[in-house]
Amino acid sequence: MLHYVDFAYVMEPYLKPRWTGIDRLDIYIDGFSSFLRDRGVTDITLTPWDGENSLAATKEAIKKQIDEGWLIPCLTLKHGHPSMDDYVWHWYILSGYEEYDGTFMVKVVTYGTYRWLDLDMLWNTGYDRKGGLILFS
Repeated sequence: MLHYVDFAYVMEPYLKPRWTGIDRLDIYIDGFSSFLRDRGVTDITLTPWDGENSLAATKEAIKKQIDEGWLIPCLTLKHGHPSMDDYVWHWYILSGYEEYDGTFMVKVVTYGTYRWLDLDMLWNTGYDRKGGLILFS
């Protein structure tokens, strides 16, 4: 079985660390698409979902992806909320969602664990330069 650390070494040629990190959606898409092509996977398309998209449209995109069985890579650059300190300049995975009492929560997976975050708080970083999502089809 391939462990996370081992997989990181497999991905390193595709997602090489850079001076500014992998801080744009297109860098991730180019690297991961090359990884898939090298393994003969040609029927998966990766599409950027920019952090400038509206919260309402983002909720719908997340629902569609998760309901279709896709995990969602997510990039947060800067963030003004103190509870987001561990997620600044960081890629992580959205693996689920729940809606209750008008609140849309997303299951955020990173550092070998998960936590539920309010998408409104997560998406509204308070900064001009935002990250975004990678959508699959």
